[in-house]
Amino acid sequence: MNFFLKLGLLYKIGNMKPVTQHWLNQRLTSVVLIPLTFLFLFPLVSHMHLDHSEVIKIYENPVRSIVALSFLTIAVVHFKQGTEVVIEDYIHDKKTMKVMLLINNFLRWALIFSLLYAFVTIIFFN
Repeated sequence: MNFFLKLGLLYKIGNMKPVTQHWLNQRLTSVVLIPLTFLFLFPLVSHMHLDHSEVIKIYENPVRSIVALSFLTIAVVHFKQGTEVVIEDYIHDKKTMKVMLLINNFLRWALIFSLLYAFVTIIFFN
């Protein structure tokens, strides 16, 4: 059986421990971010000299908006996963760790909803 098929079955069935699933999720977001980085950052750099209204016109295109939203959302999730590992490794007081993890999770959702709001506003209401 193919390695990736086994991995997919393990992931779907749910026989993985949470630590393994967290590790795998970090690797998956890393791999997905590689092509999205090229698709998002290179055009963004080429548009640095444009005015605000011109950039808004560019991101009214649904394909560009989906690429940008995907990149930013997955980057936020990947950042959350990384900070979660740092918090778990370096904060030893259980109460403080729990509070920091809650703040980390809250910030992730706040950033994702802010991104969604911004892109929905640009695509539909501009």
